[in-house]
Amino acid sequence: MVNIKNILQDDFVVSFLHEVLTDEKTANEPSVVAPSGELYRTNQYMMLTVIESLIRYQIIMKEDQDTKRFLTNLKRQFHYVRNYKDIILLANYLIAEEVRNKLNLKEMESKESIRKIVDFIYHNYIEEGYCFHAFPSTFVMAINEEGLYPERSYGSLDLMRQVNQIFKGYHYSFFTQLDQPIAPAIYITDSPAMAYFYGMQTPEYFSKLLATSNAYHDAEKYDFNAYYRKDKRACMKNVENFCNELALPVKEKSVVMRYVIEEWNNLDASMMEPCVAFIKRSAIGRNQLKEYDVILEQAGSEDIVYTISKITESRFPRDKRYTKILPFEFDIVKMPSYNKILKQEVILDTIEEVVSVQEEVTLENLVEDNLEVKENQLVVENVSNKVEEDYQKNQKVNLGKAKPQAGYADIVALTGLFCITLGLTITIIVNYFH
Repeated sequence: MVNIKNILQDDFVVSFLHEVLTDEKTANEPSVVAPSGELYRTNQYMMLTVIESLIRYQIIMKEDQDTKRFLTNLKRQFHYVRNYKDIILLANYLIAEEVRNKLNLKEMESKESIRKIVDFIYHNYIEEGYCFHAFPSTFVMAINEEGLYPERSYGSLDLMRQVNQIFKGYHYSFFTQLDQPIAPAIYITDSPAMAYFYGMQTPEYFSKLLATSNAYHDAEKYDFNAYYRKDKRACMKNVENFCNELALPVKEKSVVMRYVIEEWNNLDASMMEPCVAFIKRSAIGRNQLKEYDVILEQAGSEDIVYTISKITESRFPRDKRYTKILPFEFDIVKMPSYNKILKQEVILDTIEEVVSVQEEVTLENLVEDNLEVKENQLVVENVSNKVEEDYQKNQKVNLGKAKPQAGYADIVALTGLFCITLGLTITIIVNYFH
């Protein structure tokens, strides 16, 4: 865990995330609204994909001496990729190459070598890996001392109820949990990307009120990223504009604004940073895949990037836990804040190059220098399309329409992140209160 904590705050990592988040190629693409109401831009998807790839790498390798090399190879061909699918493809290949080197395997084409690589990844990522729970940094000390509890806790509970009643009169409800008494639970995800995303917007009840609800539908009027940035002025303006849009009476509007100010101060929201508890899978009974024997048996009959995906992709995007998780069963990692990434000046290539002796991996030389051209080959002209085409031929699966199935996530990396956020109607509420 120490390695993950260190690397995520590294200037090189933050500058790469900044480059992805502000990439002009996708900066002006239209926003996407998930079924649960969250608003994304393509740049945010790309950034989440990079952070997930990095966390997966760290969990699998358990070391950080080669992380800069991994990131350098990922970063150097970022300009060649078209979307998050290409990033996942390349990241999976780079992970496989790093494991091959660690196991001192001469090649990565034989079925025996592939199975050794796959087994190594499964052991580290699943058997000794982690699930995740996100919460605001305000509660780090309490969680470190007491653990994670399913019981809810609220700041200004009376005011919250008043605010909820006000908005319910206009057919909006930001605090649905107040109306539906359900068993308290801790919400856990096995997706590092989703944990990080919800870490940026926790507590979710508050972020929805201030910026991220689908009630804020006017792109010109509302600042959808205000809460991610923890920009108090922009958040207050969002709420005020919404109250004006609903024509709230002055008395009701004053109750809403007073609640926002009190809760902001209680949470010390301006200073909040996203935190993620890395919970040992073994502590919550998620350290085995019942279909692993089948995955291992089929390893080598398809491209290794897809076999890796069958291990690493999310199966439990919204997993409820009803019992306490003790402090020794998890480690807390403070993630880089949205503001830090957004404002980080891109570091020019003045840092020492940390690249392996072998020639740098790029989209152009994946085939020429590192892979033998075989039945499922990665071709230079169009890497992701060719791999999709080959996979469809072999598995007779339309990746574009693939859906996770109950009990068995037959989904590959190309659709994993997208399906978690768009293909499934989920609302992962991963914060300390909920």
